[in-house]
Amino acid sequence: MLNLLALLYLAPSAQACSVIAAGDAGSPTIVHNVDWYAKFPGVEGAFFRNAANVSKVGELFGAPGTPATWTSRYRSVTFSIAGAEFPVAGINEKGLSVSVLELVETKYPPATDPRAAVSPTQFAQYQLDRSATIEEVIASDKDIRPKHTPVSYTHLTLPTNS
Repeated sequence: MLNLLALLYLAPSAQACSVIAAGDAGSPTIVHNVDWYAKFPGVEGAFFRNAANVSKVGELFGAPGTPATWTSRYRSVTFSIAGAEFPVAGINEKGLSVSVLELVETKYPPATDPRAAVSPTQFAQYQLDRSATIEEVIASDKDIRPKHTPVSYTHLTLPTNS
């Protein structure tokens, strides 16, 4: 692990977010950096504790569509630069870890998609609230979709335990 941290420290500077997962299922280590400060100078982040059994409504920021509604099943801890419910990284009580990374080439479902929607970072919170496994995240695709917003060229990273 020390070699990994030294490599990260000595790596050349770049404006890209990264996630590295190492270790085994019993003792995983996840390292996440957020380089969005270049786009949002002066923005500071915060950690949030998210409770189970909380009713929630998706935020579409004025875009057309049907916002998702759900009740959280699991507690989680998240980190956000945009406020509660909009994490850039987090982990739930079942061990599901989600990181939101920027990818300008991201393609979103069309606006005519009939599934309920949330903003991309709230999509990450939805998964932490409702999913215990990556298989459950994939299965949720039939019910919910991320909705594109002007600064949301993102994708999710879901490190596995295997």
